[in-house]
Amino acid sequence: MIKKIIFLLAVITLPVLRLYAVSQEAEKAMEVLKSTSAADRRRAASKLAGLRSREAVPALIEALEDEDFGVRANAADALGNLRDRRAVKPLIKLLKDKDRSVRISAVVALGFLRDASAVDPVMEVLEKDEDEGVRISAAQVLGILGDKKAVKPLISALSGKNMRIRAQAARSLGKLNAEEAVGPLSEITKSEKEEKRLRIYSIEALGEIKTAESMKTLEKLLDSKDLEIAVNAATSLGKHGNKEGLKTAVKGMDSESVEVRRASVMALGYMDGKDKEVVEAVKKALNDPDSRVKKRAEFVAQSLGIEIEEKQ
Repeated sequence: MIKKIIFLLAVITLPVLRLYAVSQEAEKAMEVLKSTSAADRRRAASKLAGLRSREAVPALIEALEDEDFGVRANAADALGNLRDRRAVKPLIKLLKDKDRSVRISAVVALGFLRDASAVDPVMEVLEKDEDEGVRISAAQVLGILGDKKAVKPLISALSGKNMRIRAQAARSLGKLNAEEAVGPLSEITKSEKEEKRLRIYSIEALGEIKTAESMKTLEKLLDSKDLEIAVNAATSLGKHGNKEGLKTAVKGMDSESVEVRRASVMALGYMDGKDKEVVEAVKKALNDPDSRVKKRAEFVAQSLGIEIEEKQ
């Protein structure tokens, strides 16, 4: 009985001791946030992000006003990692910071916090910030925040001149299941003048938005002269149970392009695992010279229930 009591006390006490140890470490880092050395303050803010101690939130919020941009950025990163709602308003205020890296950290942190009050300020960043990286981050976070009122500014960004911002806007429109964006996204996918990466992101977005128009666009893309475009369309169709892209996916496995073969395996993952063509194509992928293709094929084989013959 005594041994049992000692064991129970140990079980109960151990988490308390761990919490105390973490608290002590956090307190030390918070003290360093007051250091005269900017480098030390930066390190302290980063350390607090890893410690995930909620008691550090007030000190980190105060650090958002530090004279050193690195401290402000690291404090924003830490607050995002801690996911404490008390940081929302201070982080929104930080979106006006003069340093681009600080603004990016603030946008990303707000994405982690996922508070509805951040949607309008982040939309404003997307529309008005002069820095490309900050606007790319805003386009990404609007998809994460999940508010449909971001659809309009994202569609506007989709027709802009900056390809990287347009690409991220396309992805976020897919996450938001924005049916209003099907038309603009379809036009991008069909234009050979557009950069391929943007076309592929738009195809992926259409795969997230199931409408008659999006499915029709994807089916037409199966006949694209660009096999990579066709195979990605097959994948997006497959996500909705549409098997029209089977022949395209099988054909893609004969491509000299590693990217096309990787995309083809992905498309095969949405096909019927009992179909002989699918089984043969997946087994072919299992012997692909590229390790990434082989690894993806192993996953697909397992998910489709295709038996993998063990090598002797």
